[in-house]
Amino acid sequence: MEDRRVIAAVAKWRERPALTFEGRTLTYGELDALANRFARLLIDRGVAPGDRVLLALEGSITFVGCYFGTMRAGAVAVPLPAGPRSDRLATAVSDATPAACVVDPATVGDPHQAEALGTVPHYFALGGEPLGVHPFLRLTPPRRLADFEPEHVLCGHGEGVHEHAAEAVREALAHARRRLPRLLVEAPAAAMRR
Repeated sequence: MEDRRVIAAVAKWRERPALTFEGRTLTYGELDALANRFARLLIDRGVAPGDRVLLALEGSITFVGCYFGTMRAGAVAVPLPAGPRSDRLATAVSDATPAACVVDPATVGDPHQAEALGTVPHYFALGGEPLGVHPFLRLTPPRRLADFEPEHVLCGHGEGVHEHAAEAVREALAHARRRLPRLLVEAPAAAMRR
């Protein structure tokens, strides 16, 4: 269904159910609002008409809202292709060269990658780092994230990085082990001696 048809359906049936998935129903009005919010987010983050947006969200209401929101922003929605979970995201990013990616960790098969980076001082980001690796992942950081060239890093742990984001990701991953807080090294060792 094209976005103009959704807009026409919203005008005619705003309160009627548009879709139901896993027991959750979204009305045409709610779908419209979700699509508008996502379109605004893309535009605010610099996604331009014709840019590709990779949607690594399978079978969800969020996917539908992001799909239509991408179209409203004038961008091209690129759903994550089928294939082995371990390679899908890296392959899709390489092939599509998207301006933005929306990733559900359950879709790509590695839940640690989505939560691996953050900007919260003294927990994720140490000693002036603009972006840091989660303390529990610093010994084995998800190095596959260095393959991406993001313009922005939005994260649930802090404000994110909006300038030199690709460099910040590479830096955080490259120095994760060296910058591991001494407490995290000494505390487990002390606990094992007891």
